[in-house]
Amino acid sequence: MLASSASVTKLIKTLAEASTSKVKISKNMERNKFFNSSSMRETPEGRAFRARTAARMISEMAAEDKLDGDRRAGDAAAREREEGEARRLKEVADAEA
Repeated sequence: MLASSASVTKLIKTLAEASTSKVKISKNMERNKFFNSSSMRETPEGRAFRARTAARMISEMAAEDKLDGDRRAGDAAAREREEGEARRLKEVADAEA
C-alpha cells in the first residue's frame, strides 16, 4: 500500500511539473508573439526583447557547441583507447603463436 501511495505521489508530482512546464512554454510563446508583432516590432521594448532573445540564443548555441565538442573529444579518446587495447591484445596473441 505504501509503495502504491509513493508511486501515485510521484506520478502527481511529474504531472504537476509537466503542467508547470507547459504553462511556462505557453507564457513564453505569448510573450514572443506579442513582442514580435508588427505593432511592437519597432518600439524600444520590442527591440530590447529581441536583443535579449538573440543574446540568449547565441549563448545557448555556444554552450551546445562546447558540449558537442567535449562529446566528440571523449568519443575520440574512447576510440583511441579501444584501438590501443585491440593492438595490445593482437601483439599478445601474435607473441603466443
